[in-house]
Amino acid sequence: MAVGMFVLILGGIWTSFIVCLKITRNAQNSLQLLAAAQNRMEQIKAASFTSVIDDFNGKSFVIEGVKAKGVTYLNATTVPHLLDVVLSVSWRQSQTVIGEDQNLNGELDQGEDQNHNGRLDSPFQLVAKLYDPSSGLRDFNPTEPNP
Repeated sequence: MAVGMFVLILGGIWTSFIVCLKITRNAQNSLQLLAAAQNRMEQIKAASFTSVIDDFNGKSFVIEGVKAKGVTYLNATTVPHLLDVVLSVSWRQSQTVIGEDQNLNGELDQGEDQNHNGRLDSPFQLVAKLYDPSSGLRDFNPTEPNP
């Protein structure tokens, strides 16, 4: 009886240890993904507004240290001189790919767009607005028309 309880308790401790290792690895990957996505966002902000769509829209970027690939999407909004920016990152966690880019090539391949929105989505996305600083756009309020 005592040996059975000892084995049961030891098995529970071992399982907890394995789960904690997986959680730690996931946290490490998330930090690397966040740093790479923030770096990409800074590159976009530093680029010329007139060429930012040509330079970054639909372009992939590599994330060092993690089996991952990110893609940048820029779209015009209804407000002049304002763009929607979405950085979507897919990565391999153990044997599972997180995100729609199943082959991690940064391109939308047949069968990868699970929600049929024309882009690679992932639970790891940075979403932002980018405005043209030379446009005079100040204090943007999306509920009010911009002069």
